[in-house]
Amino acid sequence: MKNAGGVTQSDLARRVGVKQASIWHLLQPEAQKSGLTPQIARALGVNPDWLATGIGQKLALESMQSVVPLVGYVGAGAEIFLVDDLSKGQRIDDVPPFPGQDGPVNAVRVRGDSMLPQLEDGWTLYYAVDQSAGVMEDAVNRLSVVQVHDGPLLVKKLEPGRRKNLWRLVSHNASPREDVRLDWAARVRAIVP
Repeated sequence: MKNAGGVTQSDLARRVGVKQASIWHLLQPEAQKSGLTPQIARALGVNPDWLATGIGQKLALESMQSVVPLVGYVGAGAEIFLVDDLSKGQRIDDVPPFPGQDGPVNAVRVRGDSMLPQLEDGWTLYYAVDQSAGVMEDAVNRLSVVQVHDGPLLVKKLEPGRRKNLWRLVSHNASPREDVRLDWAARVRAIVP
């Protein structure tokens, strides 16, 4: 299997739903073909044939995203409820890419009125797929999808916390959450009514 680079083994293992040792084994020069290749390729946004052989088109047609996977809903408290088997490539539906989209994204849809006046029921939010970068610099001081360490996935405005590596999560209709540890944060790239 060709090394796709840019993603840690443990991060890739989490995305695919296997142990890190399985990913390590697949990256060894003597590794044989793997039944996990399609899931790994999807997690990396690359063509499965290219991943297995290094030959052909690197980017999967899906990475070019003629459609974007709708992977969950934003509900009460701005919490995102993902489809159960997201790591296996499942999705609720497909939505069109947003104008000017440049790179792979996932989408979630707002349900209900808990995010008024900022977001309305039925609106779609698009955010970057690659969470291996941790808290992305462009997410700070913007509306972002944030993964709270050992906690929920939320849509919040992300601000620096009072202490290093901690964050303040702000919403329009609730008190801010102070000094929260995050696994990753990705800026909301587009909101489509």
